[in-house]
Amino acid sequence: MDFISLEMGLAFLLVFMAPVIYILTKENRKKKKLNANINKICAEHNIKNLSREAIGSQVFVLDNSEKKLLNYHTKQKRFDIIDLRDFDSCILQKSGYRNDNYKTILRDISISFHKKSQGKPLQISVYDDSYENPLEAEAILYETDRFVRFLNTQLS
Repeated sequence: MDFISLEMGLAFLLVFMAPVIYILTKENRKKKKLNANINKICAEHNIKNLSREAIGSQVFVLDNSEKKLLNYHTKQKRFDIIDLRDFDSCILQKSGYRNDNYKTILRDISISFHKKSQGKPLQISVYDDSYENPLEAEAILYETDRFVRFLNTQLS
């Protein structure tokens, strides 16, 4: 009787733990693949991968010595390289609306880089409620604000 209980307990443990182990290994493979892609892009464009920040579905890699910023969008698998020498400051821009309970619902969050010379500022959209989870908006706003303050210290 004890042996059968032990076998059943191990079988149930295996049945319930297998999906968790599968999900964890799948996430680890995704992270390794993302890191490999970012390292490859950094190597191709001579960017030192020393300072990395992940905000929502964006990954930012800052190279202080060359004053370059790599912006990698993980969902769309595209990247942009920004030469920070062309810009003197950046600001956080957000827009939203108020619901019936007077709570502000964020619609989008972006980083706006202002050029040293006259011209249109460069916008990087960090959050858009049309395709991202609205529950993450406040966390993305906080992380973006912290990152913008860090970038402004690097630009000056």
